[in-house]
Amino acid sequence: MRYKVAFARLREHKHPYPDRTAYRDSGIGMDFDLTCQTWSNRAAMLEACKMSDSGVLGNKPWKPLIKD
Repeated sequence: MRYKVAFARLREHKHPYPDRTAYRDSGIGMDFDLTCQTWSNRAAMLEACKMSDSGVLGNKPWKPLIKD
């Protein structure tokens, strides 16, 4: 499930599953919205975050909502 959240409201927004939710910048330039996505389990989310850090495809990296 993907949804957008304003940058300033990320921490106070009621995420459905914060332990398996990650976020990334959604726009270019002055767009301060963040795209949040919920995965089926935490391991899958952490794997997606790890894979997105390479930057090979030019996409912005996913960051876990709850850090370990």
